Amino acid sequence: MPSSERPPVPGGVDAARRATLDAGTVALWEDWRRRFLTVDGRVLDTGNGGISHSEGQGYGMLLAARIGDRASFARIWSWTYTTLFVRDDGMMAWRYDPKATPPITDRNSASDGDILVAWALAEAGRRWSDADYTDAAASLAAAIRETVIVEHGGRLMVLPGQEGFRRDAGLVVNPAYWVLPAFPVLATVDADGTAVWTRLAGETPAVMAAVRFGDPSLPPEWVVADADGGFALPQDPDFAATFGYNAVRVPLYLAWAGVTDPALPIYAELDRLWPAGAVRGIDRPQVVALPEGVVRERGRDAGFRAVAGLVACIVHDARLPDDVTAVDDTASYYAASLMLMVRMAAAERKPACL
Repeated sequence: MPSSERPPVPGGVDAARRATLDAGTVALWEDWRRRFLTVDGRVLDTGNGGISHSEGQGYGMLLAARIGDRASFARIWSWTYTTLFVRDDGMMAWRYDPKATPPITDRNSASDGDILVAWALAEAGRRWSDADYTDAAASLAAAIRETVIVEHGGRLMVLPGQEGFRRDAGLVVNPAYWVLPAFPVLATVDADGTAVWTRLAGETPAVMAAVRFGDPSLPPEWVVADADGGFALPQDPDFAATFGYNAVRVPLYLAWAGVTDPALPIYAELDRLWPAGAVRGIDRPQVVALPEGVVRERGRDAGFRAVAGLVACIVHDARLPDDVTAVDDTASYYAASLMLMVRMAAAERKPACL
């Protein structure tokens, strides 16, 4: 059902929180709720046929908690808890397709979704002094720690999911699944895992700096971590050796965690890829083959625009451009989520850029 035909979702930013937010963020959130959130709390991935997944539920919960929309948070969490927690290890099945029978079409976990939901629960427990949310965050964080965080090559690694990522050559990992700003928060709720989450928070920036390939030197969607601590591009058609829609989150998570040194190579290389001040109408590189550095896809995706604006903010102290701060009704669920998270990261770490 098109968003314009769906009944409105109950909820909204509470008055006290609204007074602390800029109008642009509130407008973006209200548009996000209208277009991507169903009344029962399911987040629609409009770029993938209206399926839902743990990542999308996590984004919705995190945005609602951060913005202060308690009713929307409760609905998203209720649907997530009753629908996706069907595994025996305390984590979620990652993919739900309402057109399939049964609708859970893949019971494997997805670490980014699990981490996002745990982070969102911790934020909600703190914001609304709700012990049930905090306890749920602790349980999920412990399940993540026990199942997909492993010691490998002298570092802690986050497997992308419980199944399918161990190879003879090493572990296949996705740098964009390491939701860096979540780790210090999870260290506060997972009492038995504080040391693990703290160590992961300390090691992850170096890992993200190390997993860059090509010219410009960019983080890939997937990388193989060998037993000696090195990284290589995968030689497997199931794992693309590209920078693209997953990897665009790497600079966002670094910045949101407070890693904002403009001299860091990842920011300098992305600034080369997306020159600051480029005209809005110019298609930006969105998918780049590595290590060749050949641009496979260009476009005007609002999510890439937002991250490019954040990079320019970090490197050049440039204010986020208007096309990152205004509602864009053509943006997909993922792009609109990135736009909101970029604004949150900038407000927290580089407020002068808003």
